[in-house]
Amino acid sequence: MRELCAVFAHPDDESFSIGGTLAKYADAGVQTTLITATRGEAGEVAGREMAPDELAELRERELRTAADVLGVHHLRLLGLPDGQLANSFDDLCASIKRALAEIRPHVLITEDARGITGHPDHISVTHAVIRVFDDLGEAAPLKLYEHVVPASIMPQGLSGTPDDYITTTVDVDAWGEQIMGALRAHRSQVGEDMLTRFKSFHPRRDHFICIRSRVPIVIPERDLFAGVPA
Repeated sequence: MRELCAVFAHPDDESFSIGGTLAKYADAGVQTTLITATRGEAGEVAGREMAPDELAELRERELRTAADVLGVHHLRLLGLPDGQLANSFDDLCASIKRALAEIRPHVLITEDARGITGHPDHISVTHAVIRVFDDLGEAAPLKLYEHVVPASIMPQGLSGTPDDYITTTVDVDAWGEQIMGALRAHRSQVGEDMLTRFKSFHPRRDHFICIRSRVPIVIPERDLFAGVPA
């Protein structure tokens, strides 16, 4: 059975970025695993004061609901300190390496190397995933992708990727309701105004750069598993 694994920093990163891709491949019978590095305890909830432990529990519940909406088969929370992944980089790498050695996915997805929003935790996750992929050698997944947003459609203030850098585009239009449902699950972070803006901007396609491949590929791709043996 084909295996897809995604690694992100915080609860809700998965839904804002590749929610449609996770839902699409889960519906196609691919085993999907989501690894989330933190529990989001360093955030805030508008109009409420919450202790970090209480907020972490809330955001973990929201994440589990979102993962269910997207059809994710396996969810792993690494429990590393939110906002401090650069300072926990060795632990981050070790945790990701243990997980990948156990899961052994064919395809691995992570953040844009620049973090899209520039968040240091996002950048740390990408650097850790790349290091682990390279360290695993022949035991690494067959392909590694960064999720990116084309500069041509990126809202002002965020870091887009030049369109001609993009290697892979996945059509997720049919999974729009699941994308929005997963975002609504993160209700402590995602309000109706944000949902409206996201819905108007989201291109109904997820974009990627294949930054590592251990199988021959032909670019442009329309399938993350292109070139992966059946």
